[in-house]
Amino acid sequence: MQALLSFLICLVIVVVATVRFKAPPFVSLFGASLLFGLLAGMGAENVVDISLGGAGRLFSILGVVVFSGVLISRCLAEGRLIDTLVNDIRRVARDPVATGAVGGYILSVPLMCCITNFIVSSPIVTRLAEGARSQRTVGYAIAVASVVSYVLVYPSPAVVIMLENLSVTDPWGIDMITIPLSLALLSVIYIWFRRRGVEPASEPSPGGPRSKAWGSIMAPFVLIGIGTVIPGLEPLADLSVALFLSMLVAFAMIGQAERQRAVMAGTRSAGVIIFDLCGAGAFGAVIAASGFPAEISDLLQSGNMLPVVLVPFILTALVQAAQGSRLVSVTVASTIEASVPELAAINPWGLVLLIGGGAMTLSIVSDPYFWVISRYLNDDVGGVLRGYTLPLTVVGLITALIGALLAFF
Repeated sequence: MQALLSFLICLVIVVVATVRFKAPPFVSLFGASLLFGLLAGMGAENVVDISLGGAGRLFSILGVVVFSGVLISRCLAEGRLIDTLVNDIRRVARDPVATGAVGGYILSVPLMCCITNFIVSSPIVTRLAEGARSQRTVGYAIAVASVVSYVLVYPSPAVVIMLENLSVTDPWGIDMITIPLSLALLSVIYIWFRRRGVEPASEPSPGGPRSKAWGSIMAPFVLIGIGTVIPGLEPLADLSVALFLSMLVAFAMIGQAERQRAVMAGTRSAGVIIFDLCGAGAFGAVIAASGFPAEISDLLQSGNMLPVVLVPFILTALVQAAQGSRLVSVTVASTIEASVPELAAINPWGLVLLIGGGAMTLSIVSDPYFWVISRYLNDDVGGVLRGYTLPLTVVGLITALIGALLAFF
């Protein structure tokens, strides 16, 4: 049980480093990867090589995707194109809560980050409601809905890395399950927040041209579609290529001054996300290369552990509670679970939902999104726990339950 005990010790250290000392996730996770390897009895040189390899692998998969998505979001913000998107969504959704939930859900995937989505859209969407209480309700609807699509809908980075680690060859197939499920969860979110009562406010000021706003959002999907159906243009179907070219489209939609501001702000934000992701890749790779998978397998075979189907959910929820980042949680959890035969044998669609459900559960003070919401909505810890953590945990449990059912097919 040396590797399992080492894992639990490292989780505690990550919690303390993140919550008590406010250490950046990359620092705590990369440090935890080195410490875990040494505690688990792996050679020091071997641990360093595996950590660097894991970090590099994650960068190669998602580095361009995350960078491009974040810069697209900054272009939308700087060009006031987010205002246009919000106006259009409100025309369909009608009320502020629905606008917040639908906007949060729709924009997280093309912007490749639920936190970035919240930062650029919440100041605009919350103005659709009158009064601080109503504005907070709308803000929480945005936050919870943005996480749902981020952890369930391909090609979100969280889903991309899960499917990559689980060696799923038909990534778009997961959307046949997750889109209907996530839309059902969106209805739950709407009902949850609508019952609080929200006073509508006046219309927001108009933004930029509609063609530029929606063109920036739809560009990746158009390029992927072209690459999928037209022979000779297959590289366009690659997610990194599609997002990179879409970033260039977004650049062309705004002026030079706005573009420069977008690049400066977006590069900083993307750098933080990418480094956190690399830290997760290092930690997950060392765990997978250690005796941890074999120890979990032995426990599952002995019958002295929880039912196999619950392990992916619980493991992801523990990692989520420890360090807070959903992208890190799904990366570490899916890396580990792919290396345990009993877990890898679970229906991959069910496994994705179990991991996604775990990533939505226990999003507490270690979660950077938690503090972003608190700051932008000017709410205390108790308010964020009630408005964000509780409803997100409920939809996470629902998702995990559906995943557990799928695991038997």
